[in-house]
Formats: sequence, C-alpha cells, structure tokens
Amino acid sequence: MNTWTIPMAGKGTRTQSLGEFKPFIEINNHEILFWFLFSIKHLLKNDDKIVFITTTYFAKKFKVQAKISKLLKELKIKNKFYLIETPNDPAGQSISIGFAKKIIDQNKPLIIVNPDQYIDFDLPEKITNCYLPLYVQLGSKSGFVSIENKRITNFVEKNNISNLACTGIYITAKAKWLFSGIKEQIKNKDMLNGEFYLGPVFNYIIKKGLKVEPLMIRAKYDLGNPEDIKTFKENNISRSL
Repeated sequence: MNTWTIPMAGKGTRTQSLGEFKPFIEINNHEILFWFLFSIKHLLKNDDKIVFITTTYFAKKFKVQAKISKLLKELKIKNKFYLIETPNDPAGQSISIGFAKKIIDQNKPLIIVNPDQYIDFDLPEKITNCYLPLYVQLGSKSGFVSIENKRITNFVEKNNISNLACTGIYITAKAKWLFSGIKEQIKNKDMLNGEFYLGPVFNYIIKKGLKVEPLMIRAKYDLGNPEDIKTFKENNISRSL
C-alpha cells in the first residue's frame, strides 16, 4: 500500500488572475486537479490511499471535500481519500505534510506530488529506496540535483546546478524517512524565502546514508502559471477530452 499525498494549501500567487484556488482552475472544461489525477490514475493500486491537504479557508469556500469526491467518481478512481485541513497558510510544503503525519503509515511508501502539473512516469515495481523523478530544465525556477554513480547526491532549490530539475514528486520507501528529514530541516531552520521547501529534506535523507535514485519521466506539463496553462490548453492532450 502506498500513500499518495497531494499538498494544495498554497495561495498560487502566479495564477490569481485565473482563479483564487489553483487546483480548481479550469482548462478546457476540466479542473487542474482533474488533469493531474487523470495523469497518475494508472499508477494507483487498489489499496493505495490518497491524502489531500489544504487550508480550512479553501476547504470551506470551495467545498473541496465534495469536489474531490466528484472528481474521483468522474475518473473512476475508487481509492479511499482523506482531506486534511490546516488552520492557516503553512510556511512551505514540509509544514503542510506534517499535518497529515497521523494518518500516514510510517513504515509504508509515501509519494508526495505537486498537483499543478500533468505528469507521466513509472513507479518502480517495488519501492525500496527514495526516488526523485527528474526532467531537463534550463531555467532556475525549480529544485535541481547533482548525480554521481546513478545516485542523487545533492538537492538545491532555485539554483540550476545541473539542468536536472525535480518534477515536484518525492518518493520514499518508508514515510518515517521523510518525516525524520523534515524534523532536521526545521531544527536547522533550513528555509528559503520564509518557506520550508520539501526538496532539501532529501539532503538530510542522503546524509543518513539512504539511497536516492533518479527516475525518468515520459511527459510533464507545468500548470502552475498562466503561460504554461495556455500551452496545455492548446495541445492535443487537453483538447482530446
């Protein structure tokens, strides 16, 4: 059993002109969250559970629980899901994930995915290590990694050290490995622009001697800003449905 955790507590400042709650912004009559779930549904096993995290403000104003239920039914995704509410805006995804800790099996695989994207990739047949799916990014708007001997050795936010960027997918064979790293990150006040980013947590995982492997992806469409949303709106994938 894998736990898929979907953080949706951010304000989405870049997409405010299109809608207040980014996951529900529509692209060709379907929400961004629909497109994201559509892209990963083939990876979901029957006993996997899905945990969504958002603020109480968004949950109430946009009826998030009911909307997610409707989307899952529309996509014929029958996995059990949970909605976790945070009382206010968390200072980064590491803090957001902490609100879901009590319902995540600490000894089972944890997969955290940013939902503002359409993504196609394969999970290992058996999740035994930690993994970061990567793609080529020539800018500096993502988190970037260094690789040596087929292992990720370093993660840096917003500084292009390799052109190999994290897709916003974070996988650990045991959830407790990630939460241990988050604890170290917070203890060291390892922040950027006032936020605890999730990617640097993997530096603490690496320091513990755990193996972090890169995964390749087949396709990725960013849906986190108006320009990329427009590109996706005009391509064949989003128009086909």
